[in-house]
This record gives sequence, structure tokens and C-alpha cells, in this order.
Amino acid sequence: MSNHGPNETHNAAIPAEDPGRNLLASYVCSGVNRATVADTSQPQTESPRTKDSVFIYVVDDEPTLLELAEYILEMEGFRFEKFEEPRKALAAFQAADPKPDLIITDYVMLGMDGLQLVGECQRIKPDLKSILVSGTVQEEVVHRSPVKVDRFLRKPYLAQEFLEAIRGVLKIK
Repeated sequence: MSNHGPNETHNAAIPAEDPGRNLLASYVCSGVNRATVADTSQPQTESPRTKDSVFIYVVDDEPTLLELAEYILEMEGFRFEKFEEPRKALAAFQAADPKPDLIITDYVMLGMDGLQLVGECQRIKPDLKSILVSGTVQEEVVHRSPVKVDRFLRKPYLAQEFLEAIRGVLKIK
């Protein structure tokens, strides 16, 4: 696991010579199945943002996948906080000022699923962008839910697919 705490804000790059992190990224990013990215949002007319102007929450109870997301986001220079427990993420969201622009969350987690987490956060910040990630359910779960997410990303995902989903949802140049 990384040496960052679960509630730290990150905005740093990882040196390319960090073989452990590169091995992790190579292992997870080279999954046998290609991920699918589905846009579930409505057309919007927001102006483009830059990645240094956004703040992201990442929630996944699988430490390896959380570390992969951390690695990708750090390499791209995004500011973010990561959480292994959805209830801790919700508590941090409630206290955050300013609130994050995007929440990326796994679907299946103990105590609260990803759609419940997104729904609770959207009650606080209705314009919150969201990406639901899952290796256990299909996109239909999103379409049947009263909670709407902007994108669905299937695990295992490639780093490029993860970044494309983020850039698409946030309209980043």
C-alpha cells in the first residue's frame, strides 16, 4: 500500500523509476478483459476544465485497485483523496469545503454500495459528477437505479480508459 494516509490530498508525480508501483500498474492495467466505459450522462454545455482545477474522491475497498487509481491520478497530476471505506468517504465529503468535483467509486463494498454513496453525496452537492466502477455487476444496474451516475467503468480497466472516463465526465482539455 502507499505511504499516503486515506484522507490526504495528493498532487504529486511518482518517479518512473519506482519499480514496485510500475509493476503494480503493469499487472492491473494488463487485465485479460478490456474494460467497458459507458456514458450514462445527459448532454451538457459546461466549459472545459483543466485537471489541476478539479478535486476527486476515489473509493474502493480493494487496496490494490485503490493503489492503482492513486498511481494513475498522481502520474496525471490530479488532486484527490482516497478511501477504503464508503462511510468514511461520506463523512469526509460532508465535512469537505470545497466539495469534490468527482467521485469515483466501486459498486460492491461493505456497509454501503457505490450507488448509495453517490446518492448521499449528490443530496449534498447535486452537480457532483460520478463514475461507478465494478467487476461484479453490469451497466444495467446503473440504468435501473434512481441514482444516476455519469459513467460506468468495468473492471479490470486500463489506465487509459480510466483517464478517458475522468476527462470525459469532467470535460477536461
